[in-house]
Amino acid sequence: MEPQRHKLLAAAILLAAACDGAGQCAAQADPCALLTRSEAAALLGADVAAPSHGTGGKCKYLAPKTGAEVLLMPAQMSWLTREISVRTFFAQERPGAERISGRWDRATISWDKDDPPQTDVMRILKGDNLLEIDISWKRPQDGRKRLLQAATLAAGRLP
Repeated sequence: MEPQRHKLLAAAILLAAACDGAGQCAAQADPCALLTRSEAAALLGADVAAPSHGTGGKCKYLAPKTGAEVLLMPAQMSWLTREISVRTFFAQERPGAERISGRWDRATISWDKDDPPQTDVMRILKGDNLLEIDISWKRPQDGRKRLLQAATLAAGRLP
């Protein structure tokens, strides 16, 4: 599936996961509160611009000098959509996604094997919250450590 189409599908699933069968959507907190600007800069290893808020409760931090970016896409599930949302959310993983233990119920990392810039994806389930973190970057040697640190901070701020 094309990367842009993959992101649109993920965003649609996250938006659907935040709504119940009657069309009531959970109030979303500021997604940029999950990772601060300085934390995003530490993750990317470069200064980042002020965050931009996208549709569907997204937050994006961009490092203008390198073109690297962090995209946070949180969603809160209702009891009605939980099982199908979780199954669908993790079914989109790339082959070979790695399960990661931490301050969450379930999480996986997919590492892009293409030449730089790579897009690495971490998906987290914590309680009734889903969080996808997409990072487009020229992955540094300590990229895994940085991603796990950022994910741990963000997951710790989920309700």
